[in-house]
Amino acid sequence: MKLSYLDFCPSLNNIIATGKSIDQNNNTIPVSGLSSINNIKVLREIILAKRPQKTLEIGLAYGGSALTILASLQEIHKDNNFLHTAIDPFQKKSWKNSALAVLDAENLSQRFRFIEDFYYLSLPQIVKSQ
Repeated sequence: MKLSYLDFCPSLNNIIATGKSIDQNNNTIPVSGLSSINNIKVLREIILAKRPQKTLEIGLAYGGSALTILASLQEIHKDNNFLHTAIDPFQKKSWKNSALAVLDAENLSQRFRFIEDFYYLSLPQIVKSQ
């Protein structure tokens, strides 16, 4: 079932409607866990209201939250002056780079930084670099 609320991001709408996504080799894979529709709505509304330029996400999985964040940031920052960072040490091993593949497919990876590490190791470095 397609949800018109998710028209801002066709890939996310498709993942939710079909329960399937793609992996790093463009193979179709079942999606066993994704942010709830309510979480996606809340996340999008926060982004639209607060208009941040930098966002950070711990854990990436199938990319539902990252799709929401990046599509929303792209919508409000027409100058592309934004950056979303996600940290996930298991994106390749456990999730077959599904989130990275779907972000590429949606053309949202240009303003996205992926860190394949544990958050407790990466966060101090991110803070230090600011």
